[in-house]
Amino acid sequence: MPKFYTNETRTTIKSVLCKTRRPQKGQALVLFAFSAVVLIAIAGLAIDEVTAFIQMNSAQSAADAAAIAAVPYAAFPTAATPAPDGSNAVGAADIAAAQNGFTDTSKISVSATMQPIPKVTVSIAVNLSFTLMALVGVNAIGTSVTATANMLPPINSDNTQSSVGLPGSGEYIFLTGQNDLKEFGDPYSTLCEDGWSDASNTTYADAPNYIYTTRLGTSTNAPQYPTGPQCSPASPGNPDAVPGGFGGLLTANSSVPNGESYLVMIPPGAKNIVLWIYNPQFVYQNGTNTGSYYDSYENIFSPPYFDNIQFYPNIAYSLYSVPEWYHRSADTLVSAIWPNNYAPQSAPNVYLPAGSWKYLPSLDMTSADLTLHGCSGALIPQSGSYYNPPITAGLGCVPTPSDIMNWVAMPYTFSNSTSAPLYYRFTADISGGYGLHAYALAICADGASPPCLSEGATVGAWNTQTIYLNGSQTNYPIFTIPAAYKGQQVTVRIFNPGVAESDENINLGVTGPANAGTIIYPSYLRTTSGSGGTTIETAIAGDNLYHAKWITVTIQLAPNYNGGQWYITYSIFGAATLTPMLPLTVAVSSPGNLVQLTS
Repeated sequence: MPKFYTNETRTTIKSVLCKTRRPQKGQALVLFAFSAVVLIAIAGLAIDEVTAFIQMNSAQSAADAAAIAAVPYAAFPTAATPAPDGSNAVGAADIAAAQNGFTDTSKISVSATMQPIPKVTVSIAVNLSFTLMALVGVNAIGTSVTATANMLPPINSDNTQSSVGLPGSGEYIFLTGQNDLKEFGDPYSTLCEDGWSDASNTTYADAPNYIYTTRLGTSTNAPQYPTGPQCSPASPGNPDAVPGGFGGLLTANSSVPNGESYLVMIPPGAKNIVLWIYNPQFVYQNGTNTGSYYDSYENIFSPPYFDNIQFYPNIAYSLYSVPEWYHRSADTLVSAIWPNNYAPQSAPNVYLPAGSWKYLPSLDMTSADLTLHGCSGALIPQSGSYYNPPITAGLGCVPTPSDIMNWVAMPYTFSNSTSAPLYYRFTADISGGYGLHAYALAICADGASPPCLSEGATVGAWNTQTIYLNGSQTNYPIFTIPAAYKGQQVTVRIFNPGVAESDENINLGVTGPANAGTIIYPSYLRTTSGSGGTTIETAIAGDNLYHAKWITVTIQLAPNYNGGQWYITYSIFGAATLTPMLPLTVAVSSPGNLVQLTS
């Protein structure tokens, strides 16, 4: 803040007073008058200095509040380009400034940018007025205050990559049918909570052996809730849910939206970019037990590729443009792959231009589906059979439809003629059914099909990802934390972190760039330390301690953190070590404020 009564002023006044000669008789009145003027000036400086400080501090508070309020609308700078809720950066800044005593909008200026991250700068012109200083000719001084706020970008997996879960990489992404069990690794898609799923609640720790029975009749070592008609009466429904607004077209109007979202980035100048989906409909069933729902961790992309039509769920894929990272109400549906017993136009307030959506076969347990998939035999539903779905013994189906185990292009072409990146949200969601649906994503340029180049376009899971690790690789890139998060805390939650055979051990951990920060494991976890750092002992001799459980790990990022890739690392060993197969979900979030004042 400006200081108007400085040391230089004090020195000048002192030198003047020191040079004043001892007063002669008759001059006392004149000297007194002069001294009074000096004393009044000094008092005026002090009082007006405090007044100026208060005025400047009030203005700075208003500018700070205005920048914080405006930065979520960085993509909508003025009333000419309003957000879906009608707000814009200038309007939000003016409202916040007025709430802090500055109502003259002509003195408030706002600049907004989305490159490289959302940023808004607010300046407020201030006219500092004086009272006592006016006696010596200083009436007012014009100045200004400035505040800048940034918004932290979302944390997404592999945000430098052009594919997610690429077949052959040993890492797949998947969804579980809504009627299946959470313990298969997907906590979000199922309708019911099967048992206590927070590992911090040690009262309900998993048993060493498979001594419990699930609501579907299978054995498990995860303690179950008391028997109920559908979900547990002690905890009805599924307390795990996708983040608000992240549901897809299939379950957008449901009370239990599900699925997973991916952030797609199209860089400036990119054109003719297409997003591809691998295996968009096929749900794998145990090849040796084709008459049952999926109840085993097996390689979901291995022959004989049996499926079981009677347990198929409906699966849909939705693509939205994303003008704002943190306002899901601003998302606009631009394309969809939709089951054929639905039509995009049937969804309320949804319009998709011609050519921006397509049908894929909907598996609805009819004889037409059996024929489509090369199956033989009749399917006879059994009424009132929730816990024991209808089963036709020996029903095995050959994957004849063209979308099974193949790439299908999303019916939309991305181009970006602007100077800033464009963002989209791709969401896969599932309704009904049983089984584990595995798929992969790749983004390609100029109509090429995977494997391909992407002209810098990227795709990565947004906040959460359910993956199926199957291979000899022991370090899996799982998410990228941008440098903007330096000094922040990031929470990593892992669901179902490792399921071993009876004689196997699994150690699993979180690692990142060198000197990136401190990884904090809570005391309730069973951990061990070695040359590779601290890891979680998720299984000792196959006891599967955290089967179907959430565990939480905290990362305290260093003040000089420069961003980088983070990994799930694991080692598996035992008397008869097998190829590791780890179906798990990783959810990453920042518990702190996503908006930061930078100046």
